Amino acid sequence: MADAGGSSSIRRSSYAGSANIPRRLSYASVVTGAQANNLNSPARSGAFHHNAATVTNNSYPPQYQVDQRMSGGEHGMSAHRSGMSASSQRPAILPFFMPSYLENSRYARKLEAAYEVKVRALRDQDTSAADSRGPTWDSSGIARTPPIHRGMTYDVIENIPPAEDDVMPLPSKLSSTDKHQGLDLLGDHYEMRYSGVNGKDLEAASIRTDHPISPQCGIYYYEITIRNKSKDCAVAVGFSSSFFSLERLPGWEPQSWAYHGDDGKIYDGQPNGHTYRSGFGERDIIGCGIDFNKGSAFFTKNGHDLGVAFKDINFPSTPIFPCIGMKKHNGILISVNLGQGPFVYDVRNRLTEEEEKVALQISKTRTNRLHRDQPNEASFMQELVAQFLSHGGYIETSKAFSEQVQDERKALHGEDSMLPELQNADAPDVRPRQQIRQAILQGDIDTALAHTNEHFEGVLQSQSNAQIVFHLRCRKFIELVLKAAQIEKSRDSLRKNRQSSNGVSHSSAVDDVFDQPMELDDEQQSSVNGSGKAPADLSETDEYTQLTTEALEYGQTLREEFGNKSKEHDKYLHDIFSLMPYFDPSPSQNGHLLDASGRTKVAEDLNSAILISLGRSPTAALEIIWRQTEALIEVLSQDGGPAAFINLQALNNDG
Repeated sequence: MADAGGSSSIRRSSYAGSANIPRRLSYASVVTGAQANNLNSPARSGAFHHNAATVTNNSYPPQYQVDQRMSGGEHGMSAHRSGMSASSQRPAILPFFMPSYLENSRYARKLEAAYEVKVRALRDQDTSAADSRGPTWDSSGIARTPPIHRGMTYDVIENIPPAEDDVMPLPSKLSSTDKHQGLDLLGDHYEMRYSGVNGKDLEAASIRTDHPISPQCGIYYYEITIRNKSKDCAVAVGFSSSFFSLERLPGWEPQSWAYHGDDGKIYDGQPNGHTYRSGFGERDIIGCGIDFNKGSAFFTKNGHDLGVAFKDINFPSTPIFPCIGMKKHNGILISVNLGQGPFVYDVRNRLTEEEEKVALQISKTRTNRLHRDQPNEASFMQELVAQFLSHGGYIETSKAFSEQVQDERKALHGEDSMLPELQNADAPDVRPRQQIRQAILQGDIDTALAHTNEHFEGVLQSQSNAQIVFHLRCRKFIELVLKAAQIEKSRDSLRKNRQSSNGVSHSSAVDDVFDQPMELDDEQQSSVNGSGKAPADLSETDEYTQLTTEALEYGQTLREEFGNKSKEHDKYLHDIFSLMPYFDPSPSQNGHLLDASGRTKVAEDLNSAILISLGRSPTAALEIIWRQTEALIEVLSQDGGPAAFINLQALNNDG
C-alpha cells in the first residue's frame, strides 16, 4: 500500500527570501543620517539553497546553515572555502525536515517551533557580527543594519518551548561519521555501498543515522530498499544505541535489535536469533517501526505488516538510532527512506489508529472531581465558556450564549436561571474593555489608549504595565508602516494598470535596480520615480507622504523614550524600524511583525492588565485548564507514552 502522506515535509524558513524586495531607505536616512549606496553598484541577491551547501554571495538578508549536533548526531558541513574570507561566507539554512506521517503530531509542532528559534538565533548572531563591523545606532538614528527578530508567536501553553538544543531532531540522513569505514555514502547520504575488501563470515559493516530517534514522536518508522546484493551477503535492518559496534550486524550484540535477511530471524542483542518470518533479498523493501507507547517494534516487507517482532523492549538510557548492517561483500547497494519520500507501508494509518485509541480512553475519563459546585459536566462546561466570554469582553456572544443556555435548561429541567458569569456580561467594565479590544484589533491604537485612560485610570501609568505600554506604542508605529504599505500597493497596482493600457512594459532597468536591496537618497528616489512611471493619484500620494512622515517622526519619539533602556527594547525597536525601508515590508525578514496576531497579543495583554487593576484574574479559567493540560502532556510524552499521540493544538484547529 502506498502511503499518500508518507513523504517528508521540507519547509524552508519563512524568514528567507527577502533579498529582492524594493526598499525605500531614502526615508530611513532622514532619521538615521545613513549614507546611500551607489546606484550603479547594486548588491547581489542569493537564492535559497536546498542542500547544506555554502552560499558565497553577499545577499541580504544573510542565509545560514543550521548546524545541529545533538546526542551524538551530526548535521552540517564546514562553511569555509579556500580563497574566501569568513565574512563573505553565507551558509544556507537547512530546510525543516519532518516525515509527513508525523506532520500533525505534537512533536512536529514542537520541533518546528524550535527550528524557527534556531534560525532566528543564527540571524541574530550575524546581525551582531555586522554591527561590530559596520555602522551602529546612535542617539539620532533608527537601525542602520539589517534587523533580526528573535521573538515568536507562542500558542497558549504553560511553558515556553525549549531551546532548539533541548528538542531532539529526527533522523534526516545516514551519518557520514557514525559508520564503518568500508561504507561509501551516495545520493545525498540516502544510499550506501560497501566498497571494502570481502570479509570473513562474522565480519560486518554497519551504519547509523545522523540523529537518534525521539520517543516523543510516539511511533517512528523508516524503510530500506536493497538495490543490489550477492546471494551470500546478509543484510540486517533495525536500531541500536551508539555503544553498539559498527563492526558487527545489529542484533548480534547488546543495545541492538534487528531483522536479518539471510535467515529471516530477529535478534535482540544476542547471537542466537528467534524465528520471525521468511528472509529478504534484492529488490525487497523492508520497513522498521518502533512503537514507544507499547515498547515494541515491528517490521514490514514490501508494504505488508509482518507483525510485532520485539515486545517489552528495555530501551537503554542513551538514545537509539536507525541502524543498518551488511556482511562485507563488494557491490552491495542499499537506499534508505527516512521520510524524504513516500513509504510503501501506510504508517500514517497505524499512527491514526493509536491516536484514536488514546482519544477514546480520554473520552471515558470522568470530570466530576473538577466541578464539585456544578451538578453535572454540562453545567461545568457552560460555566467555563461563560467565564471565558465575560473575561474577554465578548458582549454579543455572551448574550447569545446566555439565551441558548436558558432555553436549554428551561426545556430540560424547567429552570429559568442565568449562569452567574453570564450575569456579569452587563458589568460596567465589559463594554469599555470590548471597545478597547476592538480598537486594537482594527489597528487603532490611539483610540485604545484614549479609552483605557478614560475608563481605567492609572492602568497605563502603572510601572508594572510599562512593557505593555511599550508594545502598544510600538504597535502604533507598525500600523503606520502597514497603512503606508497598503497605499503603496494600491499605487503600484494603478501604475501597472496604466502601463498595461498604454502598452508599456511592466519591467524596466529602473525596476530591476529596485529589485536589489539598495539605499537611495531623496534626490535619487525622486529621479527614479520620474522615469517611465505614470503619476499616481494625488490624494493617495499626499496620504502616503503624510503616513511615512508621521511614522518617521513617531519612530524618533519611540527611540528617544525607550532607546538604550534595555537590550530587549533596543532589539525590538531595531526590528520594527527595519520595516520602514521597504515599499512592501510584508515579505521582508521582519514582515511577520505586521501580522494580525501581533494585534491580538497586545489586546490580550492590555485586557489582562485592566482585569488585574479591577482585582480579577488576568486569565480565564478555560485558558488555565488548557495551559495545565498542555504542561502535563509535555511531561507525560517525554518517554513516548500515550501522551505522545495527543496534540491539543491540532484538536483545537480541527474544532
